Amino acid sequence: MTTYQQAMDFLLNRTNFEQKQSTSYRHTDFKLDRMKQLLEELGNPQRLQSIHIAGTKGKGSTAHMVAACLQSAGHRVGLFTSPHLEKYEERIQIDGEMINQSQLIEQTQVLKTAVESLRSKSDAHEPTFFELTTALAWLCFRDANVDVAVMEVGLGGRLDSTNICHPQVTVITSIGIDHTEQLGNTITKIASEKAGIIKSGIPVISGCKLPDAQQVIREKCQQLNCPLWEVDSEITYSSFQSSKSGQLRHNINIGDRSITDLSLPLLGKHQVRNLATALGAVLKAVDTMDNHPPSISDATIKSAIENLKILGRQEILHTRPLTLLDVAHNTDSTQALIQTLKNQTLPPKGRRVLVFGSARDKPYQEQLTDLIPHFDDLILTAATSSQRCCPPEDLKASLLPSAEINISIAQTPVEAIEKARQLAQKTGLIVVSGSFYLAGEIRPLLKAWQEKRQPHSHVIA
Repeated sequence: MTTYQQAMDFLLNRTNFEQKQSTSYRHTDFKLDRMKQLLEELGNPQRLQSIHIAGTKGKGSTAHMVAACLQSAGHRVGLFTSPHLEKYEERIQIDGEMINQSQLIEQTQVLKTAVESLRSKSDAHEPTFFELTTALAWLCFRDANVDVAVMEVGLGGRLDSTNICHPQVTVITSIGIDHTEQLGNTITKIASEKAGIIKSGIPVISGCKLPDAQQVIREKCQQLNCPLWEVDSEITYSSFQSSKSGQLRHNINIGDRSITDLSLPLLGKHQVRNLATALGAVLKAVDTMDNHPPSISDATIKSAIENLKILGRQEILHTRPLTLLDVAHNTDSTQALIQTLKNQTLPPKGRRVLVFGSARDKPYQEQLTDLIPHFDDLILTAATSSQRCCPPEDLKASLLPSAEINISIAQTPVEAIEKARQLAQKTGLIVVSGSFYLAGEIRPLLKAWQEKRQPHSHVIA
């Protein structure tokens, strides 16, 4: 294996549940035995200090915040997230930088050798795309000698391939209804799957606010003798407007420690809760990490958070018209986006245009019902990169005849964003939402447009 394309072909030519319709956990591909065998064949690269993060909403943002704070404090940090927006390598970062193609090729060859060895020993199902990707991350982190690996769960928790790690701290962010085919159709069932990452005696940070989810996590922590810090209890937060700059600032209280006057460059009130959850995880992790100072300064935390950038999370990519990209793909994330749209700091004078695409197995009807009242125009489209995408005609058919909005269909994301620009002109608002895949295809279009029209403009994350 000598080329980047050969490496990607090896990884992508696997069972890939990110690209498939929802598959029940009854399927034989959802189990941890195969992942354990693969990691043993690789020499157990997952035996690193780590922080494990699950949740329906906010786990990616929280993972980025945790990694940024630890890196700012001088730790060498690996970060594993999914899915990616534009490049596969986004999933695996070391000290804030994506792995390069040489690293990808080298470690994929190691994976290939391990898979071939396992194949010679057994006729069991081979590792899936996500299992190989998770193993690839641990190989990269081990060889880079990271101090800590921040691992975001892909799906659920109990049966996720990341759940082989033995973390310093376990984190569960907001829990809501999503992935019901695999996780169940109630908050209690979904919370039970997420709580499957909790390990005996390992501290837990919980950002959950739904009582049923909280109860599941509390009971699991009690059973496994795990210290539990909950947002709104041991961890609290508040926000205020700075008298000097007029910007929103935040105070986070964690136990008897207060970190005040924080500036968070991410849109959405939900991100403040994610920040509180992340800082709780950071402080608890630093307390438990080997051979490192026992504390992290307020100045270090402030610097990390103020310089934080996360792709696709209510990301502003242009100002004329105001163009916002968001990967909201469930009802909770959509509600967070709506709260931002109600913010008086985003008052476009022109038309509000929503570009929307979704996977077939997502609650797109509910999302569109919630979003439509906040827009003048709706452009329905589908990403070209995923088999799971719902045809725009089906999206339109799901809407009630009484929906009061101008609806049009675009067969490609390129057509959709061009039509949105025509409608919004320079004074309006364009929001792209509904899918990671749609965001991943439209983001480079928006970047290219920005660079062509305003080469000196600044991307606000």
